[in-house]
Amino acid sequence: ASGIMCSYNAVNGIPSCANSERLTTYARENWEFDGYVTGDCGAVSDVQNAHHYTNTSDQTCQAVLSAGTDIDCGSFLPANLQAAVSRGAVTMKEVDTALQHLYAVLIRLGV
Repeated sequence: ASGIMCSYNAVNGIPSCANSERLTTYARENWEFDGYVTGDCGAVSDVQNAHHYTNTSDQTCQAVLSAGTDIDCGSFLPANLQAAVSRGAVTMKEVDTALQHLYAVLIRLGV
């Protein structure tokens, strides 16, 4: 697989798009997944607005990117990521890691 999607649910109180154990430890490290992780449309927003796992858009952007979500099918990351980076809540290293996952798949596809 070149892409997987984190969903709207939570496991043990941790929303799937903010769950580093599932996205990074299991998928990337244990299963050697080498693709990108996209949040289901609305699932990244739900980290804050439905699960109340985070309190601010900056915290939400940081939580999902650091957990291993690379892109958002919905509008939350496109609407909030630039401001989160500007305020220092998300590092360029975290953004670069997400972009590396995305572009690696594009290169494999010959795009």
